[in-house]
Amino acid sequence: MNILPKTFRRKLLGSLVTILVLTSFTYAATLGEAVEYDAGVFVVNGDADWFWQDADYFVGADAARSGAISHNMTSDMEIVVSGPGTANFYWKVSSEYGYDHLNYYVDDVLVDSISGNELFWINSGSDIPAGDHVLSWKYIKDGNITSGQDCGWVDVFSFVFLTATITPTVTPTITITPTFSVTKTITGTWTYFPTPTITMTSYVTPINTPVTVNIQEALDYYELGSYSHGGCTLPGWIGQTAYFYHDGDALKSTPAGNNCSQYLYFEVFKPGEISFYWSVSSEPVNDYVVCNAGNTEVARISGSVPWTKVEYKFTEAYFMFGWNYVKNSSVAGGSDCAWIDKLVYTVYTETITPTWSITKTATITGTYTATQTITPTSTITPTITITPVFVAQNINDDFTNDIYCYPSIIDIKRGVDEITFYRLPHEGNIIIYNINGERVYNQEFIKHDGVLGLRFSRDIDKAVLSPGVYIYAIFDNNNNNKITGKFVLLR
Repeated sequence: MNILPKTFRRKLLGSLVTILVLTSFTYAATLGEAVEYDAGVFVVNGDADWFWQDADYFVGADAARSGAISHNMTSDMEIVVSGPGTANFYWKVSSEYGYDHLNYYVDDVLVDSISGNELFWINSGSDIPAGDHVLSWKYIKDGNITSGQDCGWVDVFSFVFLTATITPTVTPTITITPTFSVTKTITGTWTYFPTPTITMTSYVTPINTPVTVNIQEALDYYELGSYSHGGCTLPGWIGQTAYFYHDGDALKSTPAGNNCSQYLYFEVFKPGEISFYWSVSSEPVNDYVVCNAGNTEVARISGSVPWTKVEYKFTEAYFMFGWNYVKNSSVAGGSDCAWIDKLVYTVYTETITPTWSITKTATITGTYTATQTITPTSTITPTITITPVFVAQNINDDFTNDIYCYPSIIDIKRGVDEITFYRLPHEGNIIIYNINGERVYNQEFIKHDGVLGLRFSRDIDKAVLSPGVYIYAIFDNNNNNKITGKFVLLR
């Protein structure tokens, strides 16, 4: 979108007089222009209005910023959209971490929240059901303390309406009715045992048939598929093209201060093999990058190490696999970072091959002739099932699940002791990991109504969890779907 200059002047020189006339025109930029969206009108509410500005933006040379507010105040911006569709936007915040928040709502239901001094723009959004819905962004301050620039920004908002595609499927039904006749001629003396004795043993022989899932490193820093990444400075790991092993790009840990670490983990859901290449440039021994598979340390490197391949085979499932770049309390060496490239995850599947033996006992004396005629009759009855499938147009295939938790920051010392998960499947389980990939909690739910509240002092925190970032994974037992997220625990 081309945005006109906000102020311009023109000079008119009279042809008969020497008087200079200066006329000033002012163009008021809208919030729609600030976020590159012209299909609706943004409305402002609260104690101070959101406004257009060009000091900080993601793309397009401008963005929307929340108004200047004081303690116990809010600055709100909202727009009405008609679903079904997908809303997407980029945002950032500079605020008191854990207490002043920039929140995103759909019909006054909290969907996402960020807090603290975010250095980078983060992608967010949600699926919108059919009908009219109000999307709103609110910058909210608590009763004291001001930190950072004390505001939030939103840029590059888009809403894509979903259309239905009808895909017919045909399921044939085949009925076979065999008919046969037997003619037997017997002469002489005979003894016949017509019933055979059959002994059958079925063996299940697992055969590793690889189904390869290639997980390529991304060039964007904000999210990486089903990865969870972060650390002392966000986003933890980013895509870059300056140094790589394969295909022109690789993941790189972002700068971290002393006594800090930058992590990147993903869920391993089936037995298989994982291979990757890594490199490091750090202070030898004291600063290092380590690869963890759940509670098992796979390998670690430190100092100046060129691209090296690592292979790891495993038979277990449902654990966190990834890397953590760790710094000690002093001294920085080399480039002070690590790189990961060409990650391949090969999943094993089981093929069942039955084997059996048949023992048949029969004693026949004499002669006989048996004739058997089998006439198969087949009947095909087609069944057509039409299933509408909603397909987004002019947008990427990333899928944002409706499941979410609230609050995303649990502050025990301020009396916040419970986390609630919304829109859960009917049956499944919740697993919580720490940033080292260690499982700290597992809860199965059956015949559920979609909402589950967990109290730390009663359900989760019996072993007294340490403050920090925790990752949760929610599994749907009916169709094997999975979604991951994270929350922060403060004490």
